Amino acid sequence: LNAGINVLYSGTVAAAIEGAFFGITSIAVSLEYSEQANFQKSAIWARQIIRQIMEQKERASLLYNLNMPTSALEKEELPEVHITPMSTARYGEDFIRRKDPKGRTYYWATCDPPIQAEPVESDVAALSKGHLSLTPLQFDMTKHYEISTIQNWGLHLAADESVG
Repeated sequence: LNAGINVLYSGTVAAAIEGAFFGITSIAVSLEYSEQANFQKSAIWARQIIRQIMEQKERASLLYNLNMPTSALEKEELPEVHITPMSTARYGEDFIRRKDPKGRTYYWATCDPPIQAEPVESDVAALSKGHLSLTPLQFDMTKHYEISTIQNWGLHLAADESVG
C-alpha cells in the first residue's frame, strides 16, 4: 500500500507526480499485497474509479492516490470508497532481528500501522476498516506560511569559519 507516510517515498506516487507536474491527471493505484490478492478484481475496481474521476468536468486535483485493502477483495459486498486525507501518524517502530543466508544479522521493520486514533478518518484508517481510500495529493510540499518567518532569521554564511 502507498498509504500514510509511505506516500512520501513511493515510486508509484512519484510516477503519478511526474504526470501531474506536466498537467496530466494522474492516479497512483496500489493494492495491499497478500498471497491471496485478487489482481483482476482490483484492476476492475481501479478502472471504475479512474473512469469516474476522468468523467468529472472540473476535477478537484490532477493527482490522486487510490489504495485498496486485500480484505475488501475477499468479501461478497462491494466496499465503500472513502475520500480521505493522507495519514501523517508514525508507523510502528518495531524491528525483528533476522539472519540472512550468509549468517549476517539484519533488521526487518514491522511497519505496523499507527495505533492511535486520528481526529479525522485518514487513508490508513479507511483501509483498516476494509474501505478503498482515495486521496487528492499535491506535489508542492512547501510550508508557504513559514517562508516569511524564516526569511527574518537572517541566515548567512561566514567567510572566516573553518570546518573541523
